[in-house]
Formats: sequence, structure tokens, C-alpha cells
Amino acid sequence: MTPGMTLHVIYGIACAGKSTTALRYARDYGIRTVISTDYLREVQRLYVPANESPALAKVSHTAWELTYDPTPSGIIAGFTSHAEAVFPAVAAVAAKLAHDGLDAVIEGSCFHGALITRLRQQARDVTIRPVLLTVESLPQLLDHITEKEQQRAPGSEPRNWRANARILMTIQDFLITDAVCHAIPQRWAAHSLRDGVPYEHAR
Repeated sequence: MTPGMTLHVIYGIACAGKSTTALRYARDYGIRTVISTDYLREVQRLYVPANESPALAKVSHTAWELTYDPTPSGIIAGFTSHAEAVFPAVAAVAAKLAHDGLDAVIEGSCFHGALITRLRQQARDVTIRPVLLTVESLPQLLDHITEKEQQRAPGSEPRNWRANARILMTIQDFLITDAVCHAIPQRWAAHSLRDGVPYEHAR
């Protein structure tokens, strides 16, 4: 590993603006490598059958369906199980980046404080800088969902973000509390992804 390598982790719920923010981070810090956990998860799915890892076959806001428990505790249990399933790919990519000495930005929904702590323990020579990106309200999330739906290519696989908006906000509530416990900085997403400023310092 190359000492001094920095991995910026931009995480939060779906449609919070993570991809846009990750690109802005990369530009601001002169970083050429930006990785989405969505793509890591899709590669994992090619090799791991759904019956071997049911949580991996879901997404962060639908994994609760495996237990049919739509309560906040069930939603968070599903979210953390999905994040746990994606973590091996995240750790493997982080190790490769560290070995190559490449600063990078990784963004996605598959993070929380305990996993970031574990990532730090596994990559001790890497500076890991996490930021939790949040939306201010359910209406703002719905605005982001509308914009993201409009940006998707015609004929692409439909997503269920809008139907799960309140579940996403439940996950965000957990992530905010979790970030405070792990001393992870938080940022508000911009009110609109068209604003040209994908994040604002919040707290």
C-alpha cells in the first residue's frame, strides 16, 4: 500500500445527489477515479446467486421485504444487511486503490458508521474521509426523485424510489443519528440538482 492515499466516501439514501456530489469532489480534489457502489453490487450479482445472498439481490430500501417487517427497526435491519452484503466488494476495491496509491471517491447507499470503521481497520494506511449527504425534507427528496427519473434513459429499468420515499427518509434518520455517533460530517444536498452546487455544508 502507498501511504497517503485518500478515499473520499460520499454516502446517503438513494436520490440524495451522491453521484453529482462525488463528481464535484473529484473535480475539487483533482481526483480521476470515481466509483459507484451500484456498479460494484451489479458485478457481485453476476457471481453470487440470489438464493445465496438474498439481501444482495435487493437494494438498500427494499431489503426489509425479506422479513416482511416495515417497521423502522425492520427497515434498518434490511438496510444494514444489504450494506453488509455489498461491503466485500467495497473493501476489495479500496484495497486495490490503496495498493496502486490512487486517491478516489466512492459513492453509494451501502455505508454506515460501523462499516466505515471496519474499512478504516482493514486499510490502516489509507485516509478515509466519509461524508453523509442528506436531504432536508421529504418534499426535497421527491424533487430529487423527479429530476432523476427525468434523466434516466428511455426504456431503462423502472425504479421504485417514489413508492419508497418514506422508507428512504426512515433510513436517513438512522444514518443521521449514526453519523453523529461516529463523528462523521454531514452535508445537505442542494435544493435542486440543477442548482450547479450539489452540496452545502450543514453541520
